[in-house]
This record gives sequence, structure tokens and C-alpha cells, in this order.
Amino acid sequence: MIMGHFIKRELESMFLHRFSSQTMPAKNLIVNCSYYWLLNGLFIGYFLFSPKYTDPELKSWLFKCLIGVFTGAEIMNFLCHLHLRNLRPPGTKARGIPKGLGFNLVSCANYFWEVVAWAGFAGLTKCVPAYVFLGATVFILSKWSKARHRRYIKEFDGKEGNPLYPKSRKALIPFII
Repeated sequence: MIMGHFIKRELESMFLHRFSSQTMPAKNLIVNCSYYWLLNGLFIGYFLFSPKYTDPELKSWLFKCLIGVFTGAEIMNFLCHLHLRNLRPPGTKARGIPKGLGFNLVSCANYFWEVVAWAGFAGLTKCVPAYVFLGATVFILSKWSKARHRRYIKEFDGKEGNPLYPKSRKALIPFII
């Protein structure tokens, strides 16, 4: 599952995303890589491959549900990234207000689905490091999504022909953050 997530992420980075220094400054890239490599790679890897780790029951209904949650959230995350790419024409900084796929509830539905995926993973593995990683993910993505939410509100102010950004949207988690 972890490998599938990161292969998807690498392919999206190479072929789908249009990064700018505003969306992925060097500082964010360093933080992003550090928390993925240290927390996910080393910390979770150590516990999952420890002789003391007990695998989840593969035939349980909970296991199957959580595999579905993780897989569904990864698919939704990909669809959000595709939607965001299509909102920004190549070579421009122009963009529209994202809609659908969770964007009607939150400004950063792509981040929301990533949180859902890692929550499913943490529930599957039942290991403390996976929950620590989930907490770190929520912390970092909350910060980034709040900043993007503020940018959307400022950019889509309803003035001079700009559309008005929906006031009911939260930044990351519907009805909460």
C-alpha cells in the first residue's frame, strides 16, 4: 500500500502536477521529504517489519473495509489532482474555483483524501507509528490547506469580474478545519 501510494505520487509529480514556487517552495519540499522518509519509511517500516508485529486478519470485514477506504481515497486524491491540473491552463497562473470531488466542502480536497487514505492505513496496520504519521500529515496539511484557503478567498473576492469563493467551505476537513 505504501509503495502504491508513493509510485502514484511520483508518477503524478512527473506527469500531472504543475508546480510553482508558491505551491511547493523549497522549504516545503524539504519538510515533505523529511516527514515521509523519517516517519513513514523508517519509523513505520521498523515497526511493520519487526518480528513482534502481528499482521492484521486478512479475511476480516474491517480489513476489507479499510483496504477499500485506502484505495478509494487514493483514487479520489488522484482525481482531485487531475481536476486541479485542468483548472490551470499550461503556462498560466490563472485558475478557477475547484468544484466536486469534495471541493464543495473543503478548499483542499486532495489533501483531505490523503488524510483519509492514511487514516485507513493506520487503522489497517494498528501500529502507533502509523497514527503518529497520520497526526503529522494532518498537522502539515492543515497548515498548507489553511494557507491555500486564505489565498482562494483573497483571489476569488467577487470583485472586478472574479467569482466569489464559497464562504461555507473549510480548508481541510469538512465542517471542522
